[in-house]
Amino acid sequence: MKKASILLSFLTLMILSPIVALATPSTIDGNLNDWALNPKTGDWTPEAGIDGKVENSMQWVVEPGVGGQPFDAEAMYAYYSDDGDTLYVSVVTGTPSTGAVYGGVNYGAGDLAFDFNSDGSYEFGVETTGRDGALFTTGDIVGTDANDWGQSTYFSPESDPYNLESGADTTYNAQLAYNNTYYGGTGYNNHYVIEMAIPVDAFGDLWGNDFTIHWTMECGNDVIELPVAGEVVPEPATSLLLGIGLAGVLTARRRPKVS
Repeated sequence: MKKASILLSFLTLMILSPIVALATPSTIDGNLNDWALNPKTGDWTPEAGIDGKVENSMQWVVEPGVGGQPFDAEAMYAYYSDDGDTLYVSVVTGTPSTGAVYGGVNYGAGDLAFDFNSDGSYEFGVETTGRDGALFTTGDIVGTDANDWGQSTYFSPESDPYNLESGADTTYNAQLAYNNTYYGGTGYNNHYVIEMAIPVDAFGDLWGNDFTIHWTMECGNDVIELPVAGEVVPEPATSLLLGIGLAGVLTARRRPKVS
């Protein structure tokens, strides 16, 4: 009886051990502490389970354009919630939500674009700033085709698409924060974060396919894209199946024999 009790305790530990919470998004505020990231201190590497793309240079260098840090698309991250209902996305950029000035012109921050099946067509967008006025408000999730997207000013088509100019409102909204506070530096060392929580129901039947997330600013001086594998419904962990099986054997051994 004592052995059975010890074995059951061990199995319980084995079953519960995979359920260890990583640092994952919890509050949508543009602060990446709950992603276990901190651009200001040079901590750009995501933990296991978080998809990430980090540019080779996180300061000054932009491609294909010019303009330095205010036009730098630096990093992008994506994470599925444990229940599979929410996609978390964050973008780190040198461009503030109010836009960046070059040559006396203010160039705005772009909207987030989603390319399902990564075939060069963008089926959805998320309004990031509300810059487009009465068209869409910050956080609106919009169904799109090629005609709904604005082109970058100088680097089209390399950096396209830039922003939502039309589209079908899905009636879903992303919780979104465009932070201008946490990672500010001096001169050309500012980092700004666009963080959002997106209900995956907004993507309809396309959800589950692989997709690419795209972001740039109005001038198109820099662009960043993150390929993300479609969400797969997780199968029970091997340890969980083993635990259930062994627990079943124990139960069977303890049953009284019927004569």
